[in-house]
Amino acid sequence: MSYILTRSGRQFNFANPHPSMVVLDDVAHALANLNRFTGHTGYAYSVAQHSVAVSRFLELTGEPLIIQLAGLLHDAHEAYFGDISAPMKEFLKFRTIGNIVAGTVFEALGIKDVGLDGVAGSPGAQALGLTAESLDAIIRGGIEKAMGLSIGRLEDRIQSVVAEAFGLSLTLMKDQRVKLADLTALAVEADVLMPPDTEDWPVLAPVTPAMKAVMPRPYRLTPDQAKVLFLNRYRQLTSQLYSDEAAFEAAGLAYRDALIQMKRLDPHAVIEF
Repeated sequence: MSYILTRSGRQFNFANPHPSMVVLDDVAHALANLNRFTGHTGYAYSVAQHSVAVSRFLELTGEPLIIQLAGLLHDAHEAYFGDISAPMKEFLKFRTIGNIVAGTVFEALGIKDVGLDGVAGSPGAQALGLTAESLDAIIRGGIEKAMGLSIGRLEDRIQSVVAEAFGLSLTLMKDQRVKLADLTALAVEADVLMPPDTEDWPVLAPVTPAMKAVMPRPYRLTPDQAKVLFLNRYRQLTSQLYSDEAAFEAAGLAYRDALIQMKRLDPHAVIEF
């Protein structure tokens, strides 16, 4: 089975995702019930509330409405993909599926602590002309291709589909202004919600005290309250975008069409193209 069943009773298929599978109320509901920091906060703090804070920060720093909307929706794909922690993503980036499988296979064969050079030096590998580099390419490339998409590429694919459903693009979701706002929210949330760490977080290096001072601080909300907060912010932004003639005319055709539909959306409507 390659799909998940969403709150609305629809199926989101990872093998063949499509914008028509994305529902506004599903996104808001899931994000409101999905906790930041994999749940290790002093109190429940949702991705929905985090997303609203990112969007508000972009408003307070004078960014355009379309960037504020991208900030609100930058984690919308997590309604389907889930919220994988940044350290886990880094781990998966450098320790690929291939390496994990290879380590298991080597151990099963009784080959331990020899590395690729040791395996490449074995008679079988030499007979096939395999070097350490070619073995690494086989392990990293061949097995990943056999498995399909890597975690990072799969996430990008899902995020792109969700962005398209809301008339946006992956490029907008990954805009540097959105990324910096996301990091600023992370810094403030860590200060308020998490115990002190013994190590600095290098990813937070671009965040300044002045930026943290602008970011809205976390506060307690129930999942239902967080969902309403997210939906209200979404409707506020789309309504402003729709009424802003200059922004509307500057938008691409697909975005304008989506925006017209957003204006009419009830929470359970499917966005169709």
